[in-house]
Amino acid sequence: MKSILNSTFHRFFSIFNTELKANIESLGSFCLTFDIWTLTAQISYLGLIINYIDKDFKLVYKLLGKFIVYCSYIS
Repeated sequence: MKSILNSTFHRFFSIFNTELKANIESLGSFCLTFDIWTLTAQISYLGLIINYIDKDFKLVYKLLGKFIVYCSYIS
């Protein structure tokens, strides 16, 4: 079961990357946004989001990654 989920995830991620790269290359403009949030367990995360307007003039945003923040910050 684990190997099926793993291969499905990698296949989906590969398709996602290919589509995202094609959209960015054809449109040429995009924005990267960073966001930090803290869960109730006092674990902080940094998210990296890409935003762009596609050829049909729809706003598209995708979470590229999230990372645990190990240092303290003030919002």
